[in-house]
Amino acid sequence: MALEHAAFSHAPTQAARRVIRLLTLTLQRVAREIPANPPRADRLARDIALLRRASMGEDDIHIRAAIFCADALQALQAAWNTVDTPQSDETESLTSQPASAPGHVAAERGQHTTTQHAAAPPARPQTDTRREAAPPTRPASRWPDMLFIRHAARLAVAVLAAYAISLTLNLPYAYWAMMAVVVVTQPSVTSTLPRAIERVAGSMAGGFVAALMGVFLPQYAILLLIFPLAAATIALRSVNYALCVMFMSQLFVLVTDLVSTTHGWDVALSRAANNTIGSLVGLVACVFLWPGKRPAPLAELVCSAFTANLHYAALAACPPRATWHTLEPARRTAGTASSRAEILYQQKRLEGLHESENVKACGEILFLLRQLAGAASIWWLEQPGADSPDTAPQPRAAILADLAGHYAQQQSLLPQDMLTALRQPALMEIQDNT
Repeated sequence: MALEHAAFSHAPTQAARRVIRLLTLTLQRVAREIPANPPRADRLARDIALLRRASMGEDDIHIRAAIFCADALQALQAAWNTVDTPQSDETESLTSQPASAPGHVAAERGQHTTTQHAAAPPARPQTDTRREAAPPTRPASRWPDMLFIRHAARLAVAVLAAYAISLTLNLPYAYWAMMAVVVVTQPSVTSTLPRAIERVAGSMAGGFVAALMGVFLPQYAILLLIFPLAAATIALRSVNYALCVMFMSQLFVLVTDLVSTTHGWDVALSRAANNTIGSLVGLVACVFLWPGKRPAPLAELVCSAFTANLHYAALAACPPRATWHTLEPARRTAGTASSRAEILYQQKRLEGLHESENVKACGEILFLLRQLAGAASIWWLEQPGADSPDTAPQPRAAILADLAGHYAQQQSLLPQDMLTALRQPALMEIQDNT
């Protein structure tokens, strides 16, 4: 994030381009190594050495990023070595000795421990690898999650209800209504509503066009249209669901009309009616049958993201540079809070609330917070270390510290108040100068 923000701020130097290429190749090799079981830690030694060598030049943000990535890869290498360390010779010798020779086992154990302490460096005391190993994880439950159970029960009831309504109305092809319920019904209302609208609109439009084709076109023309309609249905499946359903309805209606004695408009009417019934039943079931827990209000999630990002930016901007172990929890909290608020913001837009002034303000706040987080990553990389003589605080440090302290204790903030704080000329200026 910091390198991307820096690339848009100013043109990188030749050394910076070399570091970026090296980081790209290194991350690609690490990504290929991660799926290995077990991962080979020795493969990281060359990449770490290259990053260390590249960071010996001029001191800028790209060089500091190379140093940081080299440290992270070294920590990853140490973790892989811990995981890949086989059972010690001491344990193997203890398990391989017979139970009738305890004295011999004790003597070998004492000799092995003395040799091990003599060979170990004094700066790094011996630790028990069994204690440092990750605790055993609990086995996964064989029972499905409650979300899946609720959705399965909701779907079963909705399918039976749609089939009963189709039989009551004496509609042919009642299985189309059941298929519409299965396709439309999603675990959440926000994803079911647009799918139901697109299904109904596509079925009605496709049925109307197919009825006209079945009445006015000869049979050989309908046969020639089957392949283009099937190709259009497959091509539009991942582009637009309403268009996909429209061409699919035409395809189903024309194929059914070819093998049946009814008129095309009868099949088209049944198709539109059954899909409408199934879509409405699926939407009603999603709203009223075992609905899930509603998330927190959007303004509350945006407020949490606002305070978390201000805290992270203040921590990254105040000298001396904070350690990674201190900064990482704040960065993770800020990113998680922003992601949760952005997910709910997108759901509100799908519900048709994107014209609301409150939702518009929340979207702008989240955009400004992402910009602030990117700038904070650069500020942290540009900070001098604790041993550097140049630890004078920058003006941005005082501004961010005041903002973070002012809004840290406030639990509920209005979107306009947060926008006013993020649009301060002083804060915008220090981000533009990054």
